[in-house]
Amino acid sequence: KLEAGLGIESNDVDALSNFGDTLHQWATLTAPTDWQRAQQLWSGSFQKYEQALGLAETPSDRVDSLSNWSFALGVCAETAKKVGDMATAATLYDASAERLKAILEINSSDCDGYVACAEALKNASECREGGAIGGYEA
Repeated sequence: KLEAGLGIESNDVDALSNFGDTLHQWATLTAPTDWQRAQQLWSGSFQKYEQALGLAETPSDRVDSLSNWSFALGVCAETAKKVGDMATAATLYDASAERLKAILEINSSDCDGYVACAEALKNASECREGGAIGGYEA
């Protein structure tokens, strides 16, 4: 039933964010046994976060949507790294950093945001430099 909900359109930022969070958690639980399925679920969560961001009317709602999206991207990147998919991990870390940069444009006084952004960029660079890990070429 949850999968069927991927196609449901909503104009409620909170509902979309919560749905994205649910898909993200499901992907996290699925990843150890079915990486391909987890990627599909994460993709659905990213779509929900993007929809929520498009509807966000306040800076707070935009920051919340971007934060959730960035966090999910980071978890997905960590999982990709664990399974040896370094190219995907690097791309996901870069995407997470982009969401964090967007947060910093809204709230430039968020010191933790700068640290998190730098960490995501560092992780992306390390994944690109990692070469062949786990049988995959980066």
